[in-house]
Amino acid sequence: MEKKNATRYSLRRLCQLVWKESLRMPFLSFGIIAVIAISKSVQLIAPYFVQRLVDGLASGDLQNVSLGYLFLYYVLPIAGMGLLASIFWRLSGFMGSVLNSKIGVSLLSLSYRKVFDQSYRFFSDHFTGSLVRNVRSLRDSGSTLLDALWWEVIPMTISVFLATWLLSRHDILLGAIVFSWAILLFLFNYATSILKLPYDNTRAAAFSKVSGTLADTVTNAINVILFTAKKKEESRLWNELNDLKNAIVKSWQLGEWSMAIQNIMTFVCEFAILAFVIWKWKAGMMTVGEIVFVQGVMLEVFFSTFNMGRMIRGVYEAASDAHEIIEIMDLQPEVRDLKSAKKIQVKKGRIQFQDVSFQYVKDETRSVLRNITLDIRAKEKIALIGSSGAGKSTITKLLFRFFDANSGKILIDGQDISKVTQGSLRDAIAFVPQESVLFHRSLMDNILYGNRDATEKQVLEAAKAAHCHAFITALPEGYETLVGERGVKLSGGERQRVAIARAILRDAPILVLDEATSSLDSESEAMIQDALKHLMEHKTVIAIAHRLSTIMEMDRIIVMERGHIIDEGTHLSLSNKVGTYQKLWNIQAGGFKV
Repeated sequence: MEKKNATRYSLRRLCQLVWKESLRMPFLSFGIIAVIAISKSVQLIAPYFVQRLVDGLASGDLQNVSLGYLFLYYVLPIAGMGLLASIFWRLSGFMGSVLNSKIGVSLLSLSYRKVFDQSYRFFSDHFTGSLVRNVRSLRDSGSTLLDALWWEVIPMTISVFLATWLLSRHDILLGAIVFSWAILLFLFNYATSILKLPYDNTRAAAFSKVSGTLADTVTNAINVILFTAKKKEESRLWNELNDLKNAIVKSWQLGEWSMAIQNIMTFVCEFAILAFVIWKWKAGMMTVGEIVFVQGVMLEVFFSTFNMGRMIRGVYEAASDAHEIIEIMDLQPEVRDLKSAKKIQVKKGRIQFQDVSFQYVKDETRSVLRNITLDIRAKEKIALIGSSGAGKSTITKLLFRFFDANSGKILIDGQDISKVTQGSLRDAIAFVPQESVLFHRSLMDNILYGNRDATEKQVLEAAKAAHCHAFITALPEGYETLVGERGVKLSGGERQRVAIARAILRDAPILVLDEATSSLDSESEAMIQDALKHLMEHKTVIAIAHRLSTIMEMDRIIVMERGHIIDEGTHLSLSNKVGTYQKLWNIQAGGFKV
C-alpha cells in the first residue's frame, strides 16, 4: 500500500476504533460535546454585552446612571459570561480526563490482545522494542485524536458557524468573509498535511527502528560489555538517531512554514474585516460598539482556529505513528483456530505424527520435515537426537501448533490438533526449554505461572521436587525475591530448576524437554536430572538432547537426519548398531562430551 494511502487508511481505522470506544460511554461523550458547545457559545455572545456598554458610553446614554446600575446590567453580565464559559470549559476538561483515560486504557488493552493473537513466526520476525512501542502507539494516537476532537475540532466548528451567523446579522458580507476564510484555511492546512505525510512516515519508521535497536542492545548489554562493542553500538545507534533527527527537522520545518502562511492568511482576513467595518462606520452604517463586537467575535474565531494547522498535522502524525499497530491488528494470525474448534481432551497422552511434512517457507524446495510418521504411546518417554537442522525442534513446534503442517496430521488421543483450540492444546503440554527465561517478578509468581490457581502449599511442593526450595528460602526475601529481567539474578541451574518447578505445577499429561540440561555444569545437571525424573512420572515425554547420557533411560530413542527418521530403538540396541547413534555415543563416551 502506498504510504499516503496507508496513513489515510490508518487514520480511518483509528477514527473507527475511537468512535467505537466512545460509544461505550455515550453520556460522557455527548456530555463533553454539549458543555464545550455551551462554553464556546457563551464566549461568542459575550462581545454583544461589550457592544452595549461601548455604545452606551459613546452616546452618553449611560452618563447619568449609577455605578450600581452599570455594574448590574453591564459589567456583571460581561464578567459573568466569561466566568460561565470558563466553568463549562473546565467541566469539559474533567469529563475528558475520565473519558480519554478509559478509552486510552481500552485501546492499549486492544492492541496488546491483537499482538498476542499473532503466531510464533510473528514474534520471531519483530523486535521486542518495536512491538512495545507499537502497543503503546495506539493509545497515544487515540489520545491525540480525542484531544483534537474535544478541544480543537468541536470548538473551532462551533466558533466558525456561530460567528458566521452573528456577523451575518450585521452584514452578510462579513459572514461570507469569515466563512470563506475558514474554508480556505482548512483546505490549505489539509493540503500541507498531505504534503507533510512522507516526512511523518519517515519519522515514524526511523523512531520504530531506533526503539528496536535500543531494545536489542539493552537486552544484550552483557554481550556488548564482554565484546567491548560499546563504541560500535554507539556508532550504529548514532547513525539511526541522525536519520531520526533529519526526519524530525524536515517535518517540523514544513510545519513552521505552514504556520507562517496561516498567520499571513489570518492577517489578511483581519485587515479586510477591519477595513470593511471602519468604512461602514465612516459611512454611518455601524457604531463603535458594533466594531468592538465584530472585533471580539473575530478574536474568538482567530483563537479557535489558531492551532488548526498544528491540529490537522498532529492527527496525521498520530495516524502515521499508529500505522504499524493498525497493520498488526489487521494481520490475520498465521495459525488460527477453526470456528468449530473445541477444547482438546487428553486422558492418555498418545501422540501420532501421520505422514507429516513441513517447510518454513512454502515455496522453498527444501523441506524441514519429510513424511514423518511417529507413534508415541501414552506415557512413553522418547528422545529425539540428531545433528542441528535435523528437524527435532520443528517436531515440538508443530506439536505446540506454532506452525501448521503442510501435509499430514498430528493426533493426540485421536484428536487432530488442527481442529482443537490452541489454548487447550498448550494447556495439555508442559515445556522446559534449554534456557529458561523468567519474568521480572517474584519467584512465587514465576512458579505460579505454571498454574495460576495453585495454592501456596502446591507451589512449595513443586519447588521441593525441583530442588529449588532450598536456595529460594536461603534468599533474604525468599519466594518474594525479584529475579531481575529474564531472571538474570539467578544462575543458569537455578533458573532451570524454577522452570522445572513451574512445569511440575502445571501437571500436564504431555511433557516436552528441549535440551533441558545441555548448558549446565555437572552438579546442576545431576540435581536437575533428579528433578526431571520426578517431573516425567506418568507423562508422555518428548525430549530433545545433545548429551546422550541424559537419555539413556528413555523408552525409545528416535534418530533424525535431514528431516527424516533414520533409526529408532533403546540406548542399548542403538549403541550396539553401526549408525549415527553409535557414532555420536562413541564420540561423547570417548571424552568429547560437551
